[in-house]
Amino acid sequence: MATEPNQIAARIGVVAIFVNVLAFVPFALVDDSYRPDLIERWSFAVESRAGPVSVGAWLFSAGALLLVPWAAGLTRSLGPYSWPGGALLVVAAAVRMIGSLLPLVAARFVPHGESGIVTTLLGMTLLLESLFHLCLGIGVLLVSLAMARHRDVPIWLAPAGLLTGLLALPVAGMVSSAPAAVFMPVADFIFLGWTSLTCLYLVGAWAPRTAPQSTRVPLPPQPQLGK
Repeated sequence: MATEPNQIAARIGVVAIFVNVLAFVPFALVDDSYRPDLIERWSFAVESRAGPVSVGAWLFSAGALLLVPWAAGLTRSLGPYSWPGGALLVVAAAVRMIGSLLPLVAARFVPHGESGIVTTLLGMTLLLESLFHLCLGIGVLLVSLAMARHRDVPIWLAPAGLLTGLLALPVAGMVSSAPAAVFMPVADFIFLGWTSLTCLYLVGAWAPRTAPQSTRVPLPPQPQLGK
């Protein structure tokens, strides 16, 4: 199956990139966000800065939701070998969409002074964010392997995806690792960079000049009738 351009998925992917980048603005305004070693300070910041927390939660959740049609369009273009990776990307987006809203619940609906409840909700956020990066890393790796077998995908796009997936996997330890949590924005921006490259591919920016076969693996010769 040859790959197909998908203009709609590409445009949705661009919007997803923009929303996710925008989400890091309120994220930066809330001190000690997504830091397991500073979760009590993060809890205090959530209670005292409900506005930025709420805006950031909605943006992160919307950005994750927009990744679903992008992933579906990408896997549709790449064919069935990419479906397992695409399914994991959809799972990752759903996990982040839910986890991103928990700080909003902590900021808006937990009474002031109930620091134990706030800390519990933030701990669940860290856990879901770790699961998001685990599914994201494996999903990108599988999709990149599917890219590697297609002639009409730029040969460097698959290695870029493999690197992106490998860099996302260590962030899965952020539920208990401060260095992994500090690396999270870096891994996310690298993923968004790779996403932008896939969007360019989906609009046909690197259309092949010739594509006699849809895979780079040569097929065995077919037997001739009568011989």
